[in-house]
Amino acid sequence: MGNASTAMAVETPATKPYGYLKIIAYLFFEPSRAFRELSKTPRWLVPLVLCSLVAVGFEAATSRYRMADLKERISNDSTLSPQEVSRRLHNIDAQRTTSISYTKVALGAAILTGINVMKVIAVSTILLLSTLSLRERASFKQLFSAVSFIFLVTIPEKIIVAALMVVKGSYDVQLGPAAFVSGESEGSLLITVLERLDIFSIWIAILMVTALPIVTGISKRRAAVVVCCLWAGWLLLAMLPIKLIDIN
Repeated sequence: MGNASTAMAVETPATKPYGYLKIIAYLFFEPSRAFRELSKTPRWLVPLVLCSLVAVGFEAATSRYRMADLKERISNDSTLSPQEVSRRLHNIDAQRTTSISYTKVALGAAILTGINVMKVIAVSTILLLSTLSLRERASFKQLFSAVSFIFLVTIPEKIIVAALMVVKGSYDVQLGPAAFVSGESEGSLLITVLERLDIFSIWIAILMVTALPIVTGISKRRAAVVVCCLWAGWLLLAMLPIKLIDIN
């Protein structure tokens, strides 16, 4: 009997870890399955690399629209004197070059990659501290892995935004309710709130609520509270410059 049990145990094949492509597919179509796999075998290199590459491509493809919008805002700023407008426009043009500088490209790519990694570290750390305060066990490695994959959602976001910028010929593109609000100045409280209610931000929040119970063991209700608090903090940080201007 003992030998039969041993034979059965030997014959039972070990579950092979999912590949990156399979996890990414599950992330978009069955996220809970992706997070269960990541909780068993954390990994993050591929999503970080993909997000960084897309961020570099997005910046290269859309920088001219951002610069054009910036020049237009400066030209239409009634608070600036003609001399100040001319000086600022000259500075913008002086920073642009038609030749390719591989040093600047490499530096820009390194900066964007660093920003992306720091963003994932910051969100993972906040989620870890939030779940620890609920006296639940959590692994930073597992959270970092889950957040790395969650931010893959920013890839289709950047592709769509870049395409809309090309069609519109402007850097001012919104994917949420902020696009339907007229008569509000850029940087107003209403615009700041609505900009953070775009479809991809909501998608990321839903994925976080899905991942936290699987990775940390907290309930879905607590996960929703943690993510809502995280979103509220993100909103307050965005509002801080506005509040400082109002106080002064």
